[in-house]
Amino acid sequence: MIFVRNLIEEKTGMRIDQPNGSGGTSSTGSVARRAFSCDSKYIECVLSVVETEHKETLSKLHTHLSAILRIINSDRIINTEVFGDLCTDTYLLIVDSLPWVSITPTLHRVLAHSEEILKEFNLGRGLKSFSEEGSEVCNKLLR
Repeated sequence: MIFVRNLIEEKTGMRIDQPNGSGGTSSTGSVARRAFSCDSKYIECVLSVVETEHKETLSKLHTHLSAILRIINSDRIINTEVFGDLCTDTYLLIVDSLPWVSITPTLHRVLAHSEEILKEFNLGRGLKSFSEEGSEVCNKLLR
């Protein structure tokens, strides 16, 4: 774990899951946004140390989560049915392909309930600045 953390910091400059001065960790929404951005080198670092059999799944998972976070954090009108299918596919990808992965309550809320929130409570629009929860959901994945 320390090797991967050091590799990510060396290649990307991101400090992941390290204590910060305020009693928390460096895994913040800002770090998650950087890790799941389109031009991030984060996934390349992770895939460089992962067994070959998991590389395709983790790459696909990274792509799905990146899209989900960008959609949630947008202010555009969302096709909530297609978005819901993406969330369901992502959830099933984790459960079926990575059965040892524990889905955190926050990740569950995003993947299982964000379609309903966007559709019913935000008139089919992304949440934009209403919530950091979308980007913070991936903090444990970063670890």
